[in-house]
Amino acid sequence: MRFLVAALGLLACTPAMAQGVCPGREDALAALEEAVVTVDLGAVQQRIDEVIAAFDCGKSATPEQLARLWNAEGAYLQLDGDPTAAEESFQAAKRVAPDQWTEAFGPRMREIWDDAPEATERGSISLDPRLSWWAVLVDGQPAKIPAEVPTGLHVVQGGPSTDDIRFGKLVYVRPAGIAVAVHDEKEGIAPTMASDIAEAVEASAQLPRFTSHTAVGAGFAFGRADRNEPAAKLPLSLEISGIARLPIREGGERVLWVRPGVSTWALIDGQWAFDGTEGATEVPNGLGVELAAGGRNVQGDVGGLVAWQWPGRVQLRILASLELGKVPLAIEPRVGLNVGRGAEPAVEVLFAYRPPIIW
Repeated sequence: MRFLVAALGLLACTPAMAQGVCPGREDALAALEEAVVTVDLGAVQQRIDEVIAAFDCGKSATPEQLARLWNAEGAYLQLDGDPTAAEESFQAAKRVAPDQWTEAFGPRMREIWDDAPEATERGSISLDPRLSWWAVLVDGQPAKIPAEVPTGLHVVQGGPSTDDIRFGKLVYVRPAGIAVAVHDEKEGIAPTMASDIAEAVEASAQLPRFTSHTAVGAGFAFGRADRNEPAAKLPLSLEISGIARLPIREGGERVLWVRPGVSTWALIDGQWAFDGTEGATEVPNGLGVELAAGGRNVQGDVGGLVAWQWPGRVQLRILASLELGKVPLAIEPRVGLNVGRGAEPAVEVLFAYRPPIIW
């Protein structure tokens, strides 16, 4: 019975705003409570559907409204001979509003309500599709998705703000399960969020699929001295590459990235020494090809880099690209080794310009 009620509730959550009318919740709740009090059981399910549809627009749900819904539903299920499902409804009502009870349902029903235990297990709620900018609310409270919640009944809402809800969904969370609130609303331009939810809303701005990367910087390496190549090396660098974020399909989260590129290195007060086909040789500038890859955290990209630098070295680096606000600039410190002419510890700091190419 519980799963039938939840399924019917999901079907009832059609976008009321699309019809241009937002149903009045107080009237819908009063009609539901009247149907239960008068034991008009044949009309109760329709009244429940009307209440759930009223959470599909307008303002965020209040604890009182949710408790009235689930108290009425619990009383109906108890009268209809399903005490297990009734207990789950009462449990949900007491969770959101422990002191909210509808006296018209009578003292015997109040005793059953009092005996409903708290949920001891937990599950989670997800959203499909995920929202980047809109507020997401679970039982009327701002939530980050996926949200870990007690098992049982919950109402999930979303919209530009707590005063402008665009969809509402009833979900049932099983122990250690994931309940997915499926909706078909598309976000518009990122709104200015209400102050009371700005900290709670997960705002994960979409990353471009392809980005160019042009960086300049300086470094320090220490190795052996060889002819005009000093032991303490101070190279200036220029590199040009492109960043591909995976998955590259539209809508993916793009946490992983790869970055192939080319580079050149000019040695200050010295030249790169190597043994060529004509013997000992020196050049002022080194050239290289490189491949970097890694993942993304809240500060920016982190990962590793392998590069072949002509003449005669392989660069191994750990790097972090620290983004500078919303402008397409980053500071990228690196640390690692040059190998090929002994092992040379090396550090670098580069400044990168990284404008998007394809979103």
